[in-house]
Amino acid sequence: MQASPDTHGAGPATTAQGAPVAQSGAASLPEVRATALWLAAHGVPVFPLTVAGKTPATAAGFKDATTDPDVIARWWTRRPYNVGISTGPARLAVLDLDTPNHGQHDQGQYDQGGAVRAARASALLGAWATEPGVIDGADVLAVLAARAGQPVPLETRTVRTPSGGTHLYFLAPHPLPSTCGRLGPMIDTRAMGGYVVAPPSRTAAGGYQTINPAPPAPLPGWLLDALTPAPPAGASRPGPAVRRTAAARGPVTDPYVFAAFENEVDAVLAARPGTRNDALNRAAYALGQFIAAGRLNESMAIDALTIAAEHIGLSPAETARTIASGLAAAEHTPRHDTDRDSTRGPDAGRRP
Repeated sequence: MQASPDTHGAGPATTAQGAPVAQSGAASLPEVRATALWLAAHGVPVFPLTVAGKTPATAAGFKDATTDPDVIARWWTRRPYNVGISTGPARLAVLDLDTPNHGQHDQGQYDQGGAVRAARASALLGAWATEPGVIDGADVLAVLAARAGQPVPLETRTVRTPSGGTHLYFLAPHPLPSTCGRLGPMIDTRAMGGYVVAPPSRTAAGGYQTINPAPPAPLPGWLLDALTPAPPAGASRPGPAVRRTAAARGPVTDPYVFAAFENEVDAVLAARPGTRNDALNRAAYALGQFIAAGRLNESMAIDALTIAAEHIGLSPAETARTIASGLAAAEHTPRHDTDRDSTRGPDAGRRP
């Protein structure tokens, strides 16, 4: 059963006739409902955020994200919940470029010379504050692009946040972790295990606005390299062939399948010496059952498992053989269930 949004005891906001009423600082119910349904129709899993807020309105948060139009219609029936996008299942990597204004809703607090804003920027930027002209995350990204000899990646879907920050949407060729400051100060990323607020959601500080409606572009290679976790000592970094763009394969729209997908990849990454080949075989078998049921893209699963295996030091030949063996064993045992307590296989010791 899909989770219901938490109304915190308030109940639906309606008129005496039962119609939804506007709430201060909230988005329009018809607009957010239409947006949620449109995103879902395009394979982007969504979930409700609190009215005029950014925190999840369901118990499991982004893990409740779905593309099921019936569930979405029920969620957005009475209350104008903001719209959250679960970035991992959507195959998105969103760059969150912050500003010194983040969290500062009263612009009048800044003096005419901008001393308060400048001081806050300096504190947030640290050593980067000595870079000429750098005052926010967008400036840091520009410097990083220049250092990489690449253009600033602005030709993609772009959203302006209420604080004046920027969200740049990109398609990730393989699962990436969400990060905080990994690229540089005032730059976070939302990918696996993360979410972003979608326009036309609104908070007390203002609304989220799409300023470039272009489709998300593939994540530039130099950013992909910077965001891909470093392999352990002695292991190779994934090569270009393994990292090839998977945008055309589409997202994982079933949140249960995606949770299982994440669990299996994590299990391979956590495997200890002496258990790594077995962990990879088990993961390939588990994901192979979803592939056999038509619930998971085979190329996406192979790419993710290959990357994980190479990160833990398995050779390309051993990795390919083990994945192929696990997938072949699962061909005749398709997994259609959604029971999180059902076993993965005859000797499975871990469950999604």
